[in-house]
Amino acid sequence: MAMTFAGVISFTSCKKDSANTMDPMSMEIATEEASVRLANSGYQEEITNELISANGQEYYTEGTIEYKSGNEVLAVVNFETNSNENASLIQNGISTEFDLKKKKQGSKYKKVIIVGADKMSSIIDYTDRTTCIIFGDGGGAVLLEPGTEDVGIMDSMLKSDGSGAQHLHMKAGGSRKPASLETIKNREHFVYQEGSSVFKFAVTNMADAAEEVMKRNNLTGDDVAFLVPHQANKRIIDATARRMNVGEDKVMLNIQKYGNTTSGTIPLCLWDYESQLRKGDNLIIAAFGGGFTWGSIWLKWAYDPK
Repeated sequence: MAMTFAGVISFTSCKKDSANTMDPMSMEIATEEASVRLANSGYQEEITNELISANGQEYYTEGTIEYKSGNEVLAVVNFETNSNENASLIQNGISTEFDLKKKKQGSKYKKVIIVGADKMSSIIDYTDRTTCIIFGDGGGAVLLEPGTEDVGIMDSMLKSDGSGAQHLHMKAGGSRKPASLETIKNREHFVYQEGSSVFKFAVTNMADAAEEVMKRNNLTGDDVAFLVPHQANKRIIDATARRMNVGEDKVMLNIQKYGNTTSGTIPLCLWDYESQLRKGDNLIIAAFGGGFTWGSIWLKWAYDPK
């Protein structure tokens, strides 16, 4: 049974999506975001030491970003996660281990660009009205660098449960079931999602992750400036906020503007709310995605608005 527009608004809070009619690849979205983030930071593009990109669609994204942005990097990591929703969280967690924590000893990587971008409209079945209306195209980028101040990524946790793959995946196109005339005829190269199963798992585990990071760092709702949640479903976001004991005024929300842009949701939230953030603000980032994968990050904001 097709979900009505009113039903989508009620359940997800998605009022419009951001499907891109100009037909760019997700690589091109990512390239634009990386360049904008570098320009806004005041840095020259050539100084970036590492580029971490994530998307579920292009296997050569990272090299093209490097080439098109004029950005000579020392190390490139690409996550073709197909766990798009959690990609930005995974990137940030991994980058924390890429020597960025070594503030006093000196870090190998001085500046790292985290890019999350996906063109979901290219892999959505527009005859599946329960899924297609939820997703949008978009991307964002974050610049990380080591420092001596007590700001940045303070703690993170990531978890996964492979039993969830059956509920959120693409049926064909990988090594298990390569593309063929049959898979194309059967429309198996689109996102497949069992909404109720994904919701039940996400509504518990995203909140669990945020709560765990807060508890082990002795943070309360009063200490948190903002929850930065993956923008999949407002009911999941609300459940996470309640567990953290933070009010709606402390929840970043833009699903009503862009829909679920998967790996772009968290950097887009930071972009939309950047002017409201102050140096030292405690942000709790929480996400959930295919796999299943989920996790949370405690981020202490590093600068005041310009």
